Amino acid sequence: MYMNFSKPANDFLLSSLSRRHTDQIALWATESDENFEELYQLIFAKDPKTAWRAAWAVEKVCERQPERLAPKLAEIIAALPHFRHDGSKRSLLLVILRAPLPEPIPVELINLCFEWLVSPRESVAVQVNCLKVLDKIARREPDLQQEIALYLSGDLSEYSVGYRTAARNWLKSKKYANNADY
Repeated sequence: MYMNFSKPANDFLLSSLSRRHTDQIALWATESDENFEELYQLIFAKDPKTAWRAAWAVEKVCERQPERLAPKLAEIIAALPHFRHDGSKRSLLLVILRAPLPEPIPVELINLCFEWLVSPRESVAVQVNCLKVLDKIARREPDLQQEIALYLSGDLSEYSVGYRTAARNWLKSKKYANNADY
């Protein structure tokens, strides 16, 4: 591992912005529970840049060890509405997507994903990750598919091409009727 252990984790996080650097941090975090906990706590940092980069590294930890995030999911889900940085939202939604869903599935997560899915203030990446999380939940709660379809089959002309494509692909994958509105 290339991490400079003389630097605190937050300094190392801010020293470079690259996928390789983030992967190094994630690898360091998987080496011990203490390292992981130090990184994990940084997603709640007051500095949005630190929190975002920590969330990105935690997302990469989740790619390697999704079970490591399972005990943290309730806390992440409860905190998710308070994140303002798009990168933090995007990464933490991917953590929720990759980690095992809690039982029972928090209704707050479902509501937040629907809210962000239709919010024009959210980036396409956040909206699409919300759709993916909702789809994962709908595999366990099939009645939710109809509600997702209702949201996605309306007039989407005010949304981006990326959003409309994701909506169309989701509807096709679930074999919903062809809808010319999207």
